Amino acid sequence: MPSPDQSPPRICLICKEDCSSRARVKDKAGNYYCQTCYERAKEERAARKQGAAQKASVAAATPPPPPALDPLPMDDGFDALAAAAAEAAAATPVEAPRPAAPVKAARRVVPQAAPVKRERSIGVPDALKQPWIAFVAPLLVLGVLFIPASGNEELASLFLVPQLLFGFAVGVLVLVQAFREGIVTGILTFIPIYALYFVFSVNQNAYLKGLYGAAILGYVASFWVGPGLADSMPASSGY
Repeated sequence: MPSPDQSPPRICLICKEDCSSRARVKDKAGNYYCQTCYERAKEERAARKQGAAQKASVAAATPPPPPALDPLPMDDGFDALAAAAAEAAAATPVEAPRPAAPVKAARRVVPQAAPVKRERSIGVPDALKQPWIAFVAPLLVLGVLFIPASGNEELASLFLVPQLLFGFAVGVLVLVQAFREGIVTGILTFIPIYALYFVFSVNQNAYLKGLYGAAILGYVASFWVGPGLADSMPASSGY
């Protein structure tokens, strides 16, 4: 038994050493801990609390797995339907596969060269279809009539009457073509200067241009065949 002057030993609960002469800690139950063991135990306890808190947070963030589903029970009705379907499939006759139709070989189409058109010389019928014939033919007819009528007033009507009829017909053709373009154009064609402009600038008919040119030359030639008779006859439209 220790003497009254000597205090009882203070044994550390963890390291089992006397910590009377060292810094120590006493808990509520009267147990002693040296300062080193107490700090180490305090740190380990704090680490355990922190790990538990982390595990709790991870568990809270992870959704719980879905509950396992029990397999559906198989009843006798389903078995009966499956058996009936199997019997019906076995009773259905299976048709033999039909032989494949023979594949026809594709015919190779060889492109044929286009027939070459041979150029033929312009004969008399084709020459009569040219636009210049509308200018030359009337001049030939009027020229034949002009020769005997020139210098002979008694034969002047032999040239002037056909020339008047020809000029009148050409004037009618010009008016018809002008009114096809428009009413204003047709009215303006009564003016000789505009008629000349319309025929050779606006009009695209080469035959009408040839006829109109022949009519103008015939009208000019009428002044050498009976000047007095030519002045007394009305002028056709456009000249």
